[in-house]
Amino acid sequence: MAERWRQDAEALDSRFRGNDGLAPHSTPAQETPSPSKGEGWDGGAPSPARPEPVEGPPPHRHSRAGGNPDATVVRNRPAFPGDPGDGHWARPIAERLRIHLQAQRGLTPYTVRNYLTDLLPFWQFLDDNGVTDLSTLDRPALRTYLHWLLTDARPMNGGRDKPPAMRRGALGYVPKSVTRKLSALRTLFGWLKRQGDVPHDPTALLSTARTQRRLPSFLDVEEAAVLVEEPNLDSPAGLRDRAVLEVLYGAGLRVSELTGLDVSDINLEQRHAKVLG
Repeated sequence: MAERWRQDAEALDSRFRGNDGLAPHSTPAQETPSPSKGEGWDGGAPSPARPEPVEGPPPHRHSRAGGNPDATVVRNRPAFPGDPGDGHWARPIAERLRIHLQAQRGLTPYTVRNYLTDLLPFWQFLDDNGVTDLSTLDRPALRTYLHWLLTDARPMNGGRDKPPAMRRGALGYVPKSVTRKLSALRTLFGWLKRQGDVPHDPTALLSTARTQRRLPSFLDVEEAAVLVEEPNLDSPAGLRDRAVLEVLYGAGLRVSELTGLDVSDINLEQRHAKVLG
């Protein structure tokens, strides 16, 4: 029994060992004592041998261990959102761009994160095509990238922006997402051109992908009437809500225009209101 516990401890410890056979900044692990009979034990029946740990892909790739709880996947935590990965040739570029967006352009961390994560499919596309020099890219190469985004790329969000029937195994981003990624690409190459890292900006002549405009959803007359009559007129709050809904629906105001109204803007005698939009 003690031998089995020792083997399990060594197997677990081997996942975290460094090059010298020990975990970094640690002392040799002490032998785990054997538990007493009957304490969380099934009677000492021998257990099947555990499979050998399976190493995963290179650190900058992400994969799963196929559902095997005993398999070990080598996976480095990103240093920042949108990090291409430890050892990836594009990591210094992404790091410099992150500092530029934060320090010089003053963008919020959320906006910077969106820019960098929108570039992750671009790094993947370059890796798949064996490209590591951005100065060699031209307009046809980037058009090929945009076509790949629309047709063959696997969305990082699992296709949540697509209809439910198209999500499972869906390939290709929706045009709106491709437009956002093209915007991040323009920011990248515009900055690289100003820094002198590339001789020209290949995104200058790229046209923006057309996005489908959807008609807004609205309430019909019966639904609007039910909404307006919903507040309880026996309370001051109900009278306020009824007045708000009546003005919004009857005058067609925006919410910002309604909240900007003051008492002096209302003329009850002439039954009109002065609105600044």
